[in-house]
Amino acid sequence: FTSGYGSNVGCISALLRPKDVAINDRLNHASLLDGCRLSGSKLVAFKHNDMESLEHILQRCARYYRGKLVIVDGVFSMDGDIAP
Repeated sequence: FTSGYGSNVGCISALLRPKDVAINDRLNHASLLDGCRLSGSKLVAFKHNDMESLEHILQRCARYYRGKLVIVDGVFSMDGDIAP
C-alpha cells in the first residue's frame, strides 16, 4: 500500500464480509470506517473508549452476525487519546 489510508481500507475490507459486523469506536479514523463500508458489513459504533458500551454491543450482536470484528485506533488522531 502507498498510504496509511489505503492500507486501512484494504486490510479492513479484506477481513470482513457482508454477513459480518464491524464494531468501531465512534472516533475511529475515516479510513477504518471506509474499509468497513467497502466490505458490505454492518457498521456499529460504541462510545469512545467505553468498554461497557463495547460489551453491550458485543452481547447484542452475538446472535445476529456470523463474524464480529472490533476495530479501534491505537492512538486517536483527532485528540491523541490512547485506546484502553
